[in-house]
Amino acid sequence: MKKLALFLAFVLMAGFAFAQAPAEEEVVYSTDKHKVVTNHFWDNWFVTAGGGVQIYFGESDTYGSIGKRLAPALDISVGKWITPAVGVRLQYSGLQAKGWTHGLLPYSDGQPDSKGYYKEKFNTMNIHGDFLWNISNAIGGERIDRFWNFVPYAGFGF
Repeated sequence: MKKLALFLAFVLMAGFAFAQAPAEEEVVYSTDKHKVVTNHFWDNWFVTAGGGVQIYFGESDTYGSIGKRLAPALDISVGKWITPAVGVRLQYSGLQAKGWTHGLLPYSDGQPDSKGYYKEKFNTMNIHGDFLWNISNAIGGERIDRFWNFVPYAGFGF
């Protein structure tokens, strides 16, 4: 079931990848750097994906080595720039966490180590929505040749 859900998420996000930029003839450039130009609904969507490792810091986790606590991490998001300075994003973060615990719990291994601690391994998930503010575009105006943008965000999640 998890594999099917992940596959469907990738398929749905792949459809958005084709609608990321308007055609050249639709791009509107202005000499006024603070003029706000909004586009059609299907313009300015973005999809991001990231992966790596994460480490869980719990009460008894100092008893295990860092290498045995590393677990896979995945971030997938879909968002839209409403204006050049304001955007929204929906993101999934998580996969697994590993560590050690004092007692036998539903997500721990049945065999304690030599010090009496049990390995634990469990799935993690964080789904959150964010409000994005591109300060570079808000102050300096939109420039497509800008090398980097400063984009802080705030949001809520579960």
